[in-house]
Amino acid sequence: MTLSRDEMRRELDAIKREHEADMAGRPGLLRRLFDPESRVPAEVRAAAAGAPSRRQLLTAGGLTILGAAVVSACVEPPEERQIPVTGAGKETTTTSMSSADMEAMNLTVLRVGQSIEALAVQQYEAVVGAADAELADVLTLFAEQHQEHAQSLSDAITSLGGEPYQDGSQAWDKPNPALLEALAEPIALATDNTGVLALALILENVAQQTYTYQVKNLSEPELRAAAMSIGGIEARHMAVLLGIETPDTPTAQAPFPFGKTLDAVKEGEAVEVVGSGQ
Repeated sequence: MTLSRDEMRRELDAIKREHEADMAGRPGLLRRLFDPESRVPAEVRAAAAGAPSRRQLLTAGGLTILGAAVVSACVEPPEERQIPVTGAGKETTTTSMSSADMEAMNLTVLRVGQSIEALAVQQYEAVVGAADAELADVLTLFAEQHQEHAQSLSDAITSLGGEPYQDGSQAWDKPNPALLEALAEPIALATDNTGVLALALILENVAQQTYTYQVKNLSEPELRAAAMSIGGIEARHMAVLLGIETPDTPTAQAPFPFGKTLDAVKEGEAVEVVGSGQ
């Protein structure tokens, strides 16, 4: 069975409709969460942003990328409860990050995520000329969708009073430097249709697997649904790209019944962020 051009066009149209439906509600959610005037506590913002600690981001196999939890919840502070205690107990102390630290961490995570989306847009626009007409049409659509993700993140950063994390300018099109370095080889090889396709598969595969893995770290059902919808779009990107790569091999286009997470960004893998602009 060969994936015909008509079938591919129908799949791309379906991806576009799914993406537009998902994006329709996300900007308002991000703005509500990160609006300084909102009542969302800093610790909830930090937890919802999926950040393991201040000025950290997640990495996997040398590829630096923000995980699924750039979408966040708007919830009230948890109710405090006093547990009855009899007899003398040990004194305990608790430590927590300050609101300022939480805000800085949120900005760092959002900046990194926005810069990764900017990288996807940059690379697709840079290599589209080396692709044939079929792949070029696909990458053009994917770049538009990544640009919308980047815009939603930059809106959230701005609502916090932040700026792009590299030099404090308002240049939102700067890519993530760590990921750019990690992808140096496939980027260099993206000079023909085969190389461009290989680069696109890497970008979409890591993103899709990360969304699949990180959904378990979201606390609200609505957020899990949002993350899986984004991951579903990335998985459909993958299916289209694999259909181009192996048009006569349907099993290669959808080889696994469930989403894999082998290449996902996992919470135990973190590195210090540099150049945060603070």
